[in-house]
Amino acid sequence: MNSHADHINHSAASPSSRAEDKTHTLEHGAHIGEKASQTPVYNVNLQTDPAKPTANAATQLAITVTEQAAGDTIKEFELVHEKPMHLIIVRDDLSYFEHLHLKPQNGVFTTSYSFPSPGAYKLWVDVKPKGGRQFLTAFRLHVEGQPLHKRIPLAVDNQFTKAVMNGQYRVSLALPSELGIHHGANLKFSIADVNGNPITDLQPMLGAKAHAIIISEGVRDFLHVHPQEEVSSSWRGGPDAIFHAQFPKAGLYKTWVQFQHHDKTITADFVVQVK
Repeated sequence: MNSHADHINHSAASPSSRAEDKTHTLEHGAHIGEKASQTPVYNVNLQTDPAKPTANAATQLAITVTEQAAGDTIKEFELVHEKPMHLIIVRDDLSYFEHLHLKPQNGVFTTSYSFPSPGAYKLWVDVKPKGGRQFLTAFRLHVEGQPLHKRIPLAVDNQFTKAVMNGQYRVSLALPSELGIHHGANLKFSIADVNGNPITDLQPMLGAKAHAIIISEGVRDFLHVHPQEEVSSSWRGGPDAIFHAQFPKAGLYKTWVQFQHHDKTITADFVVQVK
């Protein structure tokens, strides 16, 4: 699925986190182009315990979604790529990435999370209230602790085949001759074993052949893309997954692709230049 952002109201946040200036609504089926007045507007609240998270210590994250007009907590959600909520956590220099799936209990999504190092993080929440629109909202979070994280500058990869999972797999990215902002681009990911043999018994990853997330340098732009072809739970195949992406502006982007094989999630990342 291709992602495209529309502006909606931003959410309230706890003292330890704040909502970004922009909150985005994803294009989703019949909701494309509909008037805002036809569907509810939602707020998302993120609370942390302790209020100031510390690296390498458990932090309780609690996320609620409320209907803005009435203030009622939403308790029923539709599945988005087989899950009621996706929570994506990255460092602000994109050197760290995690993709979690949360389930609500009486309208509250909770998880205990340990941030690996101190510094600035950004969290994206992807959710769809029952009968409402799928939307994406983001929070910035500062994590206390020592030693301070040394920022890692983002640089374009010069190798587009990477060994991952301690060398058990090789993941490759094939790009068009040039990535531009005026037209979409197909990104082809392929996975092989340690000897370079294509993996042909992949399992579905969130209802598709694979899953990919793309984030711009500066963590401003977020693209949540899936292969256009969805697959059944019994599907087995590979080694390729093609994603169509529309980049909103020029610059550096980091993409993470995830495959599922033998009940393991294999993640690889690449940095690309969009002109």
